[in-house]
Amino acid sequence: MEKNLSRRVFTQHSELPFPDADYKNRIKLSSLFRIFSDIAGDDYIDRGLDYDFLQQNDYVFLMSRLALKIHSYPKSKQKLTVSTWECMQKGAMFIRANEMTDEDGNVLVEGEAGWICVSIKEHKIYRPSDFRWLCEQVTDKPTNIHIGRIPHCDEVLSGEYTPKFTDIDMNGHVYNGIYGDIIQNSLSKEEFERGFSEVRINYLNEMTLGEKVSVFKNTDGDNVIIRGKDKDTVCFEFQGTFL
Repeated sequence: MEKNLSRRVFTQHSELPFPDADYKNRIKLSSLFRIFSDIAGDDYIDRGLDYDFLQQNDYVFLMSRLALKIHSYPKSKQKLTVSTWECMQKGAMFIRANEMTDEDGNVLVEGEAGWICVSIKEHKIYRPSDFRWLCEQVTDKPTNIHIGRIPHCDEVLSGEYTPKFTDIDMNGHVYNGIYGDIIQNSLSKEEFERGFSEVRINYLNEMTLGEKVSVFKNTDGDNVIIRGKDKDTVCFEFQGTFL
């Protein structure tokens, strides 16, 4: 099958399902994480670079970082247009921009994601220069938020989380979207109901079936930092700015 590596913005139209909204009728973080993860895969599938093809060539793409700016929370049954495009390579990461708009073209959510390409057999990270099917980059559609490091701070234990069977994806670890539920369930009711204007999550080490992860939290005014740790290993870190 011929591969499409041309410069393009990949777009899908959908309606937000009822279960993807919380009791305040706002899209859940887990749904946002899932949507922007899934559309990246769908872009590659449409280009002829599907999961089976990549696997046969010893490649798997994993989301490493995600940053989102939430201008207005999408609601249940709202019609949405979701777009994604590859915009650059930086170090070991393939940088992809994301956007979610309403029927009138108003930007509801925008963001940036960093993806890494990993060898299935050797578990090593391939740099973009090692990947044989690089796509032409879209460089003229900047976003207003970027991935980056999350600062260290004093944190207190908020709870524990043990991944269950339904949390695990085909790559053998906790699916990207599940982290959104872990994060939001670590908030107080007041924090949850405030919602976020910006969020960042860095996936650092995989969480696997039955692994007990301690969830630590620090809230300072309008900001919260949450980290999941397996003993001394940080599995994920999150930073959110409240509305």
